[in-house]
Amino acid sequence: MAVLTLNHALSKYLLSKTNSYGETPLIVAVTSGHVSLASSLMKQYQQLQLSEMILKQDNNGDNALHHAIRDGHSNLALELITSEHGLSRGVNKYNESPMYIAVMRGFNDVFELLWETKMASHKGPFDDNALHAAVRNENLGIIRRIMGSRPELAREENKSGHTPVHYAVHRNQTDVIRVILGFDRSLGYLVNSVKEGNPLLVSAASRGHVDVAQEILKHCPDAPYCDNANLTILHQAVIDARVKFVEFILQNRQLDKLINIRDKDGFTALHHAVKSCNPKIVRALLAHKEIDVRIYDSQGRPAFWQLIETKDSTKSLNWNEVFMLMSKADPQAAPFYREVAMKKVTVKSKEEIKSLTDTYTKNTSLVAIFIATITFAAAFTLPGGYSNNSGTEGLPNHGKKDCTQGFPHF
Repeated sequence: MAVLTLNHALSKYLLSKTNSYGETPLIVAVTSGHVSLASSLMKQYQQLQLSEMILKQDNNGDNALHHAIRDGHSNLALELITSEHGLSRGVNKYNESPMYIAVMRGFNDVFELLWETKMASHKGPFDDNALHAAVRNENLGIIRRIMGSRPELAREENKSGHTPVHYAVHRNQTDVIRVILGFDRSLGYLVNSVKEGNPLLVSAASRGHVDVAQEILKHCPDAPYCDNANLTILHQAVIDARVKFVEFILQNRQLDKLINIRDKDGFTALHHAVKSCNPKIVRALLAHKEIDVRIYDSQGRPAFWQLIETKDSTKSLNWNEVFMLMSKADPQAAPFYREVAMKKVTVKSKEEIKSLTDTYTKNTSLVAIFIATITFAAAFTLPGGYSNNSGTEGLPNHGKKDCTQGFPHF
């Protein structure tokens, strides 16, 4: 009898000890891959009524269940959950719950048992939750399970203000969007509370995800299309050079109202397109019947003026092409902007000639200076005169070349 008592006391003492990492014998057995030993130890803990040691977390806050799932021991994880439900509540110092880890690793059976355990935590790092994890993995089965019984998780934001639906938009997951909005279409109206009230459609525009935008609009035809700075999905698509998304908007009669909307600086989409010297987008915008090329920004400047403001614009082939497109769209304004551009080029060419002259004076002969001067003078010489012909009135002459071949490259 005394021997049995001694063994009992010794066993209880040894099973209650932890190593320098805060690991119990149970945790060490799990992390070492000794699944059968871990199962036996679990029974020992229960017989000795050491529930607190079963729930013990190591220095990182992980319990035996965290380790079992992370190490891929799904059958052991199921046994641990069944034997001690309290393990499902554990959250480590990285804010990871066993459920979050199970979803991230695609262990549907472990997730299902945890989901049925009402006390189980669904927390994840960076304030993500299990639904964020399911969206990351595009696990439609788990997404349906969560949306069917705990849909409130779809509205939880992480530290960046991203809900699970935002994740789906960022990853271009049209099927995920379809499933989530199928359960609750109001989720299509969510905005990011951290980033200037950024709605889902603006996030889709920034990444050029046309299919996702179409799916959102299918469920939510009046979904918000601009942020708190009045930056619309068309502005965003233009700024990020998402040509296909711009074309999608321009071809959608439902979105015609976006064509001439101004942002907080008074910029229309055309202002941004001209500023970035993007010929494809400028051409697409100008072809739309609702476009107004003479809308002024907050400084009283039309889109055409952005060409003058663009740094080093006169060296760009795109700049010349955009100038021609804007000249054709607003022929009356073209001579004025051509004159301003020519003055800018002249000033810039003189500055560059002086800079090179100073450089060459130190290293080369006067002949080299003379050659450099002639070269720059030729490079920045603009053709003069304007057309008086019907249809091209006010446009610069290009000899016998059709003006559609582009503004001279200077």
